[in-house]
Formats: sequence, structure tokens, C-alpha cells
Amino acid sequence: MVENTMNKTALPREMLVRLPKYLRYLREFALHNKTKVSSGELAEKLGITASQVRRDLGQIGVNGHNGFGYIVSDVHRHIAEQLGLYSVQRVAILGAGNIGHALTSHRMFQSRGFELVGVYDHDPSLVGTVIGGFTVQDISSLAALPPEKRPAIAILAVSSESANKVARYVASLGIRGILNFCYTDIDVAGQVLVENIHIDDSLMMLSYQLNQL
Repeated sequence: MVENTMNKTALPREMLVRLPKYLRYLREFALHNKTKVSSGELAEKLGITASQVRRDLGQIGVNGHNGFGYIVSDVHRHIAEQLGLYSVQRVAILGAGNIGHALTSHRMFQSRGFELVGVYDHDPSLVGTVIGGFTVQDISSLAALPPEKRPAIAILAVSSESANKVARYVASLGIRGILNFCYTDIDVAGQVLVENIHIDDSLMMLSYQLNQL
């Protein structure tokens, strides 16, 4: 069995980065009708030690038992609760270019507890076009939405030149999180939570590691 003593304290970032990976593998186990999992099995999937798995899960109040392990559905539920996935988060894509277009077709939104509510751009040639079933609206129209209808998260896929201007506009509307796909970091420190996704950084890290082989 699994004991749950949910801990609401802030989680270390390195652990927070691992939680979505746990969820991904727990879903995989569930799809294969696996109901129990050991810390060793999770450790092998994540490339960490079994003791680290036990520390991670213990940090969020989930403790397995010797000889039994963890119930897959229970661990999945508790991690999803920690990540806030049981309350739907509204998401808007800002930028209707190649990246924005690709993101509209991503299946992650609905299946992960996120609701994609609109696609926005400031390019007149893109406003009014349809991508992924959404009519692209002018970014300025976000301000016309009542606060309760505004997205909680904005995905930025605009040009580097306009990234900071758009980010400050997003912050002024009370949007609380930004997932930044722009080629530049944005400067809205203290106003909005920001996650930067820089694919070229990851490619350069891989290049370095390949050169060490």
C-alpha cells in the first residue's frame, strides 16, 4: 500500500524537473496494465538511483512498502496533484509562425490538463488566418478578455525582437506564467514565472558531449 502525507512545501527545482518524467513513465506502465512498480524500476527509467526515487516520492508524501513497492495509479495521482494538473490551466499561444503552428497540433494540452484557448499574433498578415482550428487574433485583443477568461499561461513563439515587449504586455494583463520559445531570454523578473525552451542550447550541449566520446 501507499501512505500519503501530502507535503505542500516548495519542491527543489531538480526534483520538480523529474516529476513530469515520473508521470510519463507511470502512464506508460498503466497503458501496459502494470499496477505496481518498484523504486528500482522507476530508477532505471529515469536514470537515477532507487534511493533517489524514494526520496523524491517521500518528499511529496508518497511512501511505498518493502516487498510491495508503489501502486502506479496512486503515485500518478499524487504527482499530478503536486503539478496542479487536476485544475485545468488555460493556455494561449502568442505567435502564429512555424513554432506556434506546430504547437497548436500538439496533443499534450487536453491530455495533460491544459486548455488551449486561442492563438494570437501582431502580424496583420497572420491575424484572421486559421491554424489548428483556431482563428488567429491580434495580441492586443487579449486585453479585452475579462480577467476570468484570460489564460494563466502564455506560450511565446514571437520574434526575438518583440519578445520582451510581448512578455511585458502579458505581465500587465496578470497572466502568471510564460513558456518562452523565443531565441532570447525575456526580462520580466518578479512579475511572471518563466520557463525558457532553447532548442539550440540543447543541441550545443549534445555537440559538446559527442566531442567527448
